[in-house]
Amino acid sequence: RTYGFMYDGYWKDIGSIPSFYEENLAFTDACPPLDLFDEDWQFFTRPRHLPLTKLLGKGTIENSNIAEGAIIEDARISHSIIGLRSIIGAGTEVKDSIIMGNDYFDFTERQNSGSGKIPKLGIGKNCRIQKTIVDKNVRMGDDVKVVNKKNLQEFENEYCVIRNGIVIIPKNTVIPEGTVI
Repeated sequence: RTYGFMYDGYWKDIGSIPSFYEENLAFTDACPPLDLFDEDWQFFTRPRHLPLTKLLGKGTIENSNIAEGAIIEDARISHSIIGLRSIIGAGTEVKDSIIMGNDYFDFTERQNSGSGKIPKLGIGKNCRIQKTIVDKNVRMGDDVKVVNKKNLQEFENEYCVIRNGIVIIPKNTVIPEGTVI
């Protein structure tokens, strides 16, 4: 036997990069497509038992969602989603972006790597990230710019993939300080 259920609630196909990007950022709007605070619409997730988000300095956060366990130091965040255990350094600007966060905390010092140092887990100081999806466990050094200055629609290198003009930093990528994408 086969049964069907007619569903009239919220549902969106997020099977492409543009639809995933746009639909997630829609939840930063004042009136998102689904009221996440509606007590009649329950969420059933597992508790993570993470610390509260820590906001240091005089940064600004506008029209954004910040997950638990994040540490944000004097950064400017607008129209973005900041995921679990995200670490964002001072002077960094995140705009129109989705930062997936980290699977773990890593407070060790930077590690030597030949001629340079491997950045700490998270986003370094004085970075600029715009219209980007940063996957989990990315290590981004200081002064990195991810802005797609040439407005490329399709591109790929060792640090990123650009699809439909949206920059994607893959999981576990290490981006040295001063890199411009």
